Amino acid sequence: MSYELAIAPEAEEDLERLVDSLPKRRQLLAIDAVHAELEKLAANPSLAVRSTLGRPTYRFGFKVDDVIYHWAATFKYDQSERALVITHVFRVPL
Repeated sequence: MSYELAIAPEAEEDLERLVDSLPKRRQLLAIDAVHAELEKLAANPSLAVRSTLGRPTYRFGFKVDDVIYHWAATFKYDQSERALVITHVFRVPL
């Protein structure tokens, strides 16, 4: 089942901090890559695993300028169960 994608304000702040930490030339491509991954998750939430963080966690990687980044996102379903709400975005240690 595919869900509408929503991003909580806290997750937007997380994403902004992460993207701002990247070299300027990689920032726009990184944003596009992250949004593509989050859309993939909204289309198939079973890609996530249950974590010790208490929310399902989706780990993903993306490549920009031959550099691979490993990030993750936690999410919940909204009350209507029609949208998947990203609650946090963070770096994942290898």
